[in-house]
Formats: sequence, structure tokens, C-alpha cells
Amino acid sequence: SGLLLLGLVLLAIFAERLVKDELNAQLQGNTAGVYSLNVEDLSVNLFTRSIVLTKIEVKKQNDSTSIDFLNAQTLAFRRINLLQLMLEKKLHIKKLQIHFHRSD
Repeated sequence: SGLLLLGLVLLAIFAERLVKDELNAQLQGNTAGVYSLNVEDLSVNLFTRSIVLTKIEVKKQNDSTSIDFLNAQTLAFRRINLLQLMLEKKLHIKKLQIHFHRSD
């Protein structure tokens, strides 16, 4: 029981790093390095099968004057297959929620 809990904690830690690195690599690879991803916080919840990114910014690299392509408070992927993500590097998303910054 204790070993299983330790395994789940380690899996969550590595999953967070893997997801963050993979998202950034995919974005840069698919845009020929034009866009980059900045995420303030990323959390992976194995029990709810969700990934939540907080304070996300997608913008052109090397262009401080460009307007952000995406600037959101939270981006949540729900009901994902974490095992498939880690073993096959495939992310299948059943539900996506985006909360944008409000401009007052």
C-alpha cells in the first residue's frame, strides 16, 4: 500500500515535467520554433485524469512587441489517458476548458 502510494506520487511528479516539456516541444516543433509556451504552474491529477495549466502564454519568440497568440488564466484537460500520454506520447482529450483573463 505504501509502495503504491509512493509510485503514484513519483508518477505525478514525472508526469508534470513530461507534459510541460512535451507541450512546449510540440508547439515549437509544429511552428518551426516561431511560438513558445510559458506556463506558470502545471498540475497533474492522476485520480481525476486531468492536467491543469495556470497562467498560460503562447507568443512569438524573439518579438517582445508581438501580441500574444494565447493568454489564458487556466487551461484544463479533463478525462485524459495519462498512461497513453507517458508511454506513447499521445494526448487524447475528452474535455477542454479555457478561462481567459478578463480585461476591465
